[in-house]
Amino acid sequence: MVINYLEMKRVANELIEFIEKYNLNDYNGEIVLRFLKELIYDVIDNKKNILEKEQEISDIMESLFPLRTGLTEMYVEDRDKKKMFQLNEYLENLKRKLIFSMGEVSNNLKRPIQSFYGGMYNEQILTEAKRYYRIADITTQKGFGNYYINEIPKSLIQARIDYAIKLYLINKNSRLIGIAPLNTVYVIEFPAGTVVYEGPISYQGSFHLGGLEKIHIFIENSWQKGRIIDSFPLEKKKEIFII
Repeated sequence: MVINYLEMKRVANELIEFIEKYNLNDYNGEIVLRFLKELIYDVIDNKKNILEKEQEISDIMESLFPLRTGLTEMYVEDRDKKKMFQLNEYLENLKRKLIFSMGEVSNNLKRPIQSFYGGMYNEQILTEAKRYYRIADITTQKGFGNYYINEIPKSLIQARIDYAIKLYLINKNSRLIGIAPLNTVYVIEFPAGTVVYEGPISYQGSFHLGGLEKIHIFIENSWQKGRIIDSFPLEKKKEIFII
């Protein structure tokens, strides 16, 4: 079961608002907030880490349960009780899902899962044709690849930082195996029925930050499925600053 990271963030924000509204920070809000931060940024980074922290997570989850008892009846408005119960139920379900299969991407392909932050992604089947953008080198890549984005990039520097696209490609033995200049944006349309994997971009070192708010899309063998609609030059900046 793959965790829906966007839903997880939504519930986390709702719980934080609830804690602030009823001034629960002195009660167990601090523990809850620490749990949420660890869950989103650390716990789901890899399966080994999840296994090691399973008991700790369970203990923290138990700290939420008092919110269901006397405190609820004394201080919480009736219209908010249902929301609080729903949040607790969701977090309990989330605890059960912490040890999960990374899904089809990691099972069938060698590298793609590493490009998603914490291994988080959502699998979707397009119900209608959709256009994505790809930043590439017009002289070598001819538009297609495996990774795409939902928005037009503003500059070369943004592509390097936000989308974590490296100029120099280094293997695990620290040897240079290629260079990836970026000079062109391709608009590529994929038909209904195409399977896409969408998730936040993992940090790739140096200035190649990515992050939970930066999303990219993996499409296997995309050159067999899409068609190029348009292309235009990417705004140029000096590559020397982002290596």
